[in-house]
Amino acid sequence: VYGNCISTLNWAVYDRWGAKVLESTNPAQTWDGTYKDKEINTGVYVYKLEATFLNGPNVSKNGNITLTK
Repeated sequence: VYGNCISTLNWAVYDRWGAKVLESTNPAQTWDGTYKDKEINTGVYVYKLEATFLNGPNVSKNGNITLTK
């Protein structure tokens, strides 16, 4: 998630069993494919994102991330 126009942000990444592997409110934080400081398996992960922009609109997105090594 990039941008200097984000007022608030909540985003999370889940594995295929629904376990949360990342949660953040920091727009500068990225996910490096680790969980508890250990590399996790390649595969498809689900993200959920909710953000509010400085000019007012809200956005809610979800989708898939494919982790490869």
